Amino acid sequence: MIDCGDVQKCFTEFKVKKKTLKDKKGGKSKLLIENPTEKKFKILDIENCVYKSLKDDTKCDYGILDDKNNIFYFIELKGCDVNKGIKQILETIKDLERHINAEKLKARLIVTRFPSPKSTFNTKDY
Repeated sequence: MIDCGDVQKCFTEFKVKKKTLKDKKGGKSKLLIENPTEKKFKILDIENCVYKSLKDDTKCDYGILDDKNNIFYFIELKGCDVNKGIKQILETIKDLERHINAEKLKARLIVTRFPSPKSTFNTKDY
């Protein structure tokens, strides 16, 4: 069970023009956040802080909270396993949505390459 206080402790606030989120497991995927007006935003380290004791890959990597627009983005950095990335995002949303103070929840799956279309959505999971 996740404690809301534990989730809040895993946020880090930034006020920078650029910030790069990288796959901490050594993958090639990364997300460049461009913030030319340097408005404040917060990054939630989901994989290495909120779920640091979790041994499997069932949760996404990061969350980004845009306080000004009241939007929270779930971020998964993935190689090419799109189905697994979608499952990780959906599982994280299901588990954390009640702990996130935002009007809108959105998700971003960042992949380094995309598999052929016929193999991507050939599942009944979503």
